[in-house]
Amino acid sequence: MEIICLLISLVALLASIFIFARFRSLRNRRNTIHKYLFLAMSTQVLVRLVLYIDQWISRGAVRDNGNVARGHFSIETTPVLCESFYVLLEYTRTAVFTWMLLEGVQIHTHIVVVFPDNVKFRVYHAIGWGFPLILVGTWTVVMVTYHSETVCWWGYPFNSYFWILEGPRVFCILVNLVVLLNVVCIIFMKVHNTNNTEIQKIKVAVRAALFLLPLLGITSVLQVIPAPLDKSAVEFGVWAYSTHLLSSSQGFVLALLYCFINHEVKAAVVKCWRSFRLTYTWSGERGGNQSDEQHLPGERIV
Repeated sequence: MEIICLLISLVALLASIFIFARFRSLRNRRNTIHKYLFLAMSTQVLVRLVLYIDQWISRGAVRDNGNVARGHFSIETTPVLCESFYVLLEYTRTAVFTWMLLEGVQIHTHIVVVFPDNVKFRVYHAIGWGFPLILVGTWTVVMVTYHSETVCWWGYPFNSYFWILEGPRVFCILVNLVVLLNVVCIIFMKVHNTNNTEIQKIKVAVRAALFLLPLLGITSVLQVIPAPLDKSAVEFGVWAYSTHLLSSSQGFVLALLYCFINHEVKAAVVKCWRSFRLTYTWSGERGGNQSDEQHLPGERIV
C-alpha cells in the first residue's frame, strides 16, 4: 500500500513541478513556494522508494540463518552508503517541514498582512534549504559520534538524539496550527459580516480549514507520535495504517489541491491547449490551401 501510494505521489509531484516551471503566468512567489515544497517532497519520496525497493530485494535474497546471499549488493549491508541515504532522507523530510512553514507564513502574510511581502526570495531559500542543512548536519555528527555501533543506525527514530530533528519539525507544525486557527477566525469574521446562515458559516470555515490542512502539514503530526509498541495489535494497526497512508499519499493530495484542481493552473493549461489547437488548425488549413494552389504541368490557369 505504501509503495503504491508513494509511486502515485511521485508522479503527481513531478507533473506539478513541470507545470509550475513550464507556464510563465504561474511564476509568482506563492507558486514558487509550492514548487520547492513539491521538489523537497518528491526527493523524499524517491529516497523512500529506493530504500524500500532495496529492502524488498535484499530481504528476498536472504539465505542460511538470515545472511544475505554472497555477491548480492544491498544498501542495507553497505554502511557508509546506507547512512548517507538516511541522512538524505531526513534532510528532505526536514526541508518539507520548513517549506510547509513558509507556506503558512505566506498564507498569513496574504490574509493578515503582518509580515513584509518584499522579502528577497534568497531568505526563503536560506530557511527552506539552509536551516534543514544545519539541523541534519548537527544530527549526523551526533549520530556518528554516539550511535555508530549499530549497523546502518538501526532504530535511530527511537533514539533520543532524533529530537534534534523532531523538535524543529514539531515547532513548524505548531506554528502552522496557529496560522490555521488564525485564518479560520478571520474567515469566520468575514463570513459573519455577510447575510449567510449559521450553517453556511460553519461550512465555509470547515472547508477552508480542511483545504489548508495538507499544505500546512498538520496531518504530519501523526508521524511524530511514538509508535504504540506496548499497546494491543488493533491500536498498533490503526496507528500504522493511518500514519503510513497519510505520509505516503500526502504528495498526491498536495499536487491535487494546489495544482491539478487549482483555478489558476487550469486557466493556464486551458489557454496553452487552445493556443496549441489554433496553431495546429491554422497550420493544417495553410497546408490545405497550398495543396489547392498546386497544378498539373500544362494545366491552363484561368
